[in-house]
Amino acid sequence: MSMTVTPPKLITNPPLMTAEEFSVRYDSGGYELVNGLVEELPMPGAEHGAISFHAGWLIANFVKLHKLGWILSNDTFVLTKRKPDSVRGADICYVSYSKIPPGQIPVGSITIPPELVIEVLSPSDSITEANKKQAEYINLGVVVGILLNPRNDTATIFRSAGDPQELQSSETMTIPDVLPGFSVQVSEFFAF
Repeated sequence: MSMTVTPPKLITNPPLMTAEEFSVRYDSGGYELVNGLVEELPMPGAEHGAISFHAGWLIANFVKLHKLGWILSNDTFVLTKRKPDSVRGADICYVSYSKIPPGQIPVGSITIPPELVIEVLSPSDSITEANKKQAEYINLGVVVGILLNPRNDTATIFRSAGDPQELQSSETMTIPDVLPGFSVQVSEFFAF
């Protein structure tokens, strides 16, 4: 008696996931939803964590002092696109109290655009992919995106108008369109 073995079917077009399904199944970092497909992200390591924490600390001190809003970290899920859905894990983001009042921080993904998103280039990230992610945030309505690059201690600022602006470690960064009065030398992001 001979048996016929049927090879498994290859899934060439996996089903797309919605942001809501993603939030239920992946409630912590390490994953993003990109155009409806789940992408696993490699763990970025200690340097990335130190720079992310330090950047959040610098921004949070200013925001807290002036009672301006929320600083969120730790790959906070931000819904960046619908149909197909994308949910990105922001390293640091700022959302003003005018968008999310005190005491009303949501559970799960942020569904409104933060005013500011800071990403730290991970060892596994390419500049091209990091720039695409910043463009996604800006297209969502984020006012300012900042990419911190530990490979050369620079900060690239993204806005909807104009080309990205790269600042060297010796230059001073201001963000008057989001945090008027905030000022820091770029090297401070990398001094931990």
